[in-house]
Amino acid sequence: MKRIGYNSLAFLATLALATGLAAVASATTPTPNDVKFQLNNWLTCPGSPVTTVNNYPALVSIEHGFLVCDAWAEQHVWRLSDDGGATVAQFPNNSAFTFGATLTLTGSNANGGECGINIAPWWDGSMSDGRINCRVPDGEIACFGGRMPFYSFTGAEGIHFAMNTPLTLQMTYASNGLSSLSPGTMKYDLVWLGVPYSSGVLNMDEANPAEDPPHGLWGILNYANVGGFLQARMDPASISTDPAHLKAEWTNVVFTGNEVTPATKTSWGQLKTLYR
Repeated sequence: MKRIGYNSLAFLATLALATGLAAVASATTPTPNDVKFQLNNWLTCPGSPVTTVNNYPALVSIEHGFLVCDAWAEQHVWRLSDDGGATVAQFPNNSAFTFGATLTLTGSNANGGECGINIAPWWDGSMSDGRINCRVPDGEIACFGGRMPFYSFTGAEGIHFAMNTPLTLQMTYASNGLSSLSPGTMKYDLVWLGVPYSSGVLNMDEANPAEDPPHGLWGILNYANVGGFLQARMDPASISTDPAHLKAEWTNVVFTGNEVTPATKTSWGQLKTLYR
């Protein structure tokens, strides 16, 4: 058998190490340690007060007051950050994690609004798509948008969200093989009035092949971001002395990375034995 020279072995070892490091880097799920707010996505009610609280992970809240403007709604988001809130954490397609919180919506707005948690895709500048969406006054709870598989808890389970009542939300993403035979999966879980509900594991579909690279296929796609949102509807006809307002609170925010650590390592000695 033809032996391979040590110079070639050194090159192969370097290549293997570089490839391994690149694979590890691309597979790294961010480890959040704070949040970053993006407020007034639509700028539909300039000057109306928006108040935020950041005690992550115990409490994150957004409150929008004086919703008396000639517009439809205003939207605010908070995003997980892995650098102390300086920037929004970017999640690769081959991430694996569980994210959730207990959500309570309070205030006084007959027109209602929407709130929840979400995994927004790279193309969404508002960072508000890809939701578990909780809507009042009709109470619909549905999962949709971005890269998220559709599921309706209201349609499947007959449950309805309501103000002043805590709802625990959770999303679990597994990237799997990121292929048609092994697509990424999403699972939505709720606890409403003490009763747990689950969508079960749902397959994700193929993204746009023309956008891979750099964004990938069959998952949340590279450069996704994760957090919560409030979409408060306006009340332009209000003449109340206590104008409409909405406040969303996310308590006990939970994030767990679910990545599997490889069990085998290739050493320099093992590499040499392959070519003897």
